[in-house]
Amino acid sequence: MRIARDGTLLYANEAGLNQLPDWHLQAGRGVPSMVRDVASQAMSSGKTRLLDLEHRGQVYSFFVAPIADANYANMYGCNSTDRKRAESALGENKAKLRSIMDNIGIGVSLISPKWRFSN
Repeated sequence: MRIARDGTLLYANEAGLNQLPDWHLQAGRGVPSMVRDVASQAMSSGKTRLLDLEHRGQVYSFFVAPIADANYANMYGCNSTDRKRAESALGENKAKLRSIMDNIGIGVSLISPKWRFSN
């Protein structure tokens, strides 16, 4: 998507329109406030922003790149729901394993396939 400083959608490709039909995106019209705000922040600071939005049980990750000289920001996004779920599950499993290792009453060592001790 391409968003003007005032929050007007300048352009959205077909993939973006198909992924976010509930947003009713149309060139020449405003974008949702959370998108407008991040695009505006990126343009004001001149720095790239990352944005994760949850919408109808899906997580969309956006990379917001300000194009300061042209007074707009480009947003590149994808559906990252599966990745976010996997990251969450991995974090939970890591915490469980750490809790077991911290509270186990006997000595345990982890050895790599090359017979080296691991932490």
